[in-house]
Amino acid sequence: MNETNDYKLSQSPENSNNISELFYLLNFFSKTFTEQWDAVPKEFTPVWVETYSVHCNVYNPIFFLTCMLMRSIEEMLCKSYGFKEETVLILEYEIHSLLDFWITEYNYIIFEKEGGITGSGGIWLVLARLCKIALSYENWSIYKVQKLSFDYFLEKHSHAYDAV
Repeated sequence: MNETNDYKLSQSPENSNNISELFYLLNFFSKTFTEQWDAVPKEFTPVWVETYSVHCNVYNPIFFLTCMLMRSIEEMLCKSYGFKEETVLILEYEIHSLLDFWITEYNYIIFEKEGGITGSGGIWLVLARLCKIALSYENWSIYKVQKLSFDYFLEKHSHAYDAV
């Protein structure tokens, strides 16, 4: 067997889920801000999210998926998926750092559909480009990537809204 097939066979179900999540989220955020908003539910019930670095109530679907992208990157850093060094570096030092800055410095206003500092979504172009670059570094066909949905993330990674 070649290296690609060996990796596919040895990939654990947990790693497969995490890689699938990361692949879904990178593809999602590689779209324009408008396309992102068109792809998420119009009605969103606030939920509580706990990741490695984010613990808060989330009030809209874009912010929720942003937290999920941070979680997926943090999970990737804790495990070895066999990603290329370039992929790991852009995920850790570019994408994760950017999202962490947005969350801590802009107090969530950046994640609103209208207004705030996003205007027409111009600053989201940076994230879209970084996600496209990260996607281009990997041969994603060597991984068992599952088809996921927004509801998958809600069911797996959200908790009841915390009124505190």
